[in-house]
Amino acid sequence: MNIARTFALLALGVLSASCTEADDAPVECTAGGNATLSPVDADGSDAIVFGEIHGNVQTPQLFFDAVCKFASKSSPPLVGVEMPASSIKAVRDSAGRGRQEVFKDVFWARSRDGRSSAANLELIERLVRLESQGFIRLVGFDKRVTGREDFGASSLSALASEEQATGGKGKWILLTGRGHSRYGNDPLSLSYALVQSGRSTSVVDLTLATGTTWACVMGECKVQQTGSGECESSSMPRDPAPGTRLQVTNLCIDSATASAPAADSAAASGE
Repeated sequence: MNIARTFALLALGVLSASCTEADDAPVECTAGGNATLSPVDADGSDAIVFGEIHGNVQTPQLFFDAVCKFASKSSPPLVGVEMPASSIKAVRDSAGRGRQEVFKDVFWARSRDGRSSAANLELIERLVRLESQGFIRLVGFDKRVTGREDFGASSLSALASEEQATGGKGKWILLTGRGHSRYGNDPLSLSYALVQSGRSTSVVDLTLATGTTWACVMGECKVQQTGSGECESSSMPRDPAPGTRLQVTNLCIDSATASAPAADSAAASGE
């Protein structure tokens, strides 16, 4: 391992990579990673849940940087995102055929809640490329049909099914909305479902100090101001039950930039 690579790994602090020197470095990944991730302690965790405010540029990039730290051909992690599995397949199928193919999928064509943002589409495209190279396994775990399903249980079922189907034993790295990442005895909490299933879990709560997001408020979807103007990063272990481990990290992003639905952005640019 050369000096520059050693320095880069040390600068990232306790967020350690699971990949070995024998693995090729993913071309998609930025050398040195993202120093913002340094407070995150994922050692010993079976699952890392990133809770975001949908519809901005910064959180998808930060999530991708986290995935890069664990990308490995010898032990590819299961990377899950809060969207339908069919919408991930639409991105896979569109590779090399142009983005317009993606918008034949209902989610990418019609969703307005921030998950279908241009930044998120770029994230999924990059994750699909990592998957095609054998560095990760990718799954969309949102199985809701009516919106009244227990999100935590249904998401855990989708993830466990994918794990069984692919035969992998790597870490789970998951991206969902903050409401689903918060730990509590709540059918909407993915974190609670993970801990109750016996998985040691690290929750990363992504907080925006200021800026803009694309969000739906009172039925109106548009660019919205966000944040109180300040936040700080902190880490706190919790002991929810004997034999389980839950680590909660509040991660502050100083400024956010809204990302409109990918379909809107494509239409505006004439793609």
